[in-house]
Amino acid sequence: MIKDLPSKYKKNAHIGTKPLLNAATKTEDKRRLRENLLNVELVWQIEGFDIPNYYSDDYNCQVIMFLCVELNNIKNSEYIGKILQKAIKELCIIKFYSKDKYCFCFAKKRLLNSNEIVIEDLYVTDLLSNDLSNDENERINKYLDFNNIKNKSDKYNFYNEVLMRTFICFNQRLFKKIDAFFNSDIWFKTQLVNDSYKNLRYLKELKFQASKAAEIAKRSDINSKIKTLIKDLEAKLCN
Repeated sequence: MIKDLPSKYKKNAHIGTKPLLNAATKTEDKRRLRENLLNVELVWQIEGFDIPNYYSDDYNCQVIMFLCVELNNIKNSEYIGKILQKAIKELCIIKFYSKDKYCFCFAKKRLLNSNEIVIEDLYVTDLLSNDLSNDENERINKYLDFNNIKNKSDKYNFYNEVLMRTFICFNQRLFKKIDAFFNSDIWFKTQLVNDSYKNLRYLKELKFQASKAAEIAKRSDINSKIKTLIKDLEAKLCN
């Protein structure tokens, strides 16, 4: 997913399904994993101090894992992603694939206590095909190139930047100036990145609601919220 990651982070280690089955705590989750998981590989792992660890009362970010997970049915990606991201305490990017389709799964995780984490946000991209067009490939490769990730001050900020860049790559039509985020200095402002990502997620939800609204008054109210949110996002680009 991230182009040109340094080779020192490469793992290509077979994990198999058993460790993840054991990590799931609910009986129903274990059943769904047994039905869907076919293979699990740890492809990359960012560790060490070239990108420093991040510690706070709410976060403990020491590694970023990149898993490649084969599913029986790719349509179950979001459900399985929620189970796996909850079971894996570390920051993790998961590539789900089945036959000729694949997608990526991210999760913002906060410490509940020393043994538990809370999923603050789960994002699963749209499905992609192996015959992805050259334009789509070029866009993803350009903006998710390791050398173009700006904030490598610590693993928390690095992960959040990759997450938001991925969201923008898959939602480039949300508003006209969205691509301006890629080359902005917003990435060095942690709270601004978190707020902007939250607003982008909300903007996508509002646009979906507007497309489904049958009543003119309701659609007008949603469109008003959309305009306000876009103005706020454009203002963040100037900060």
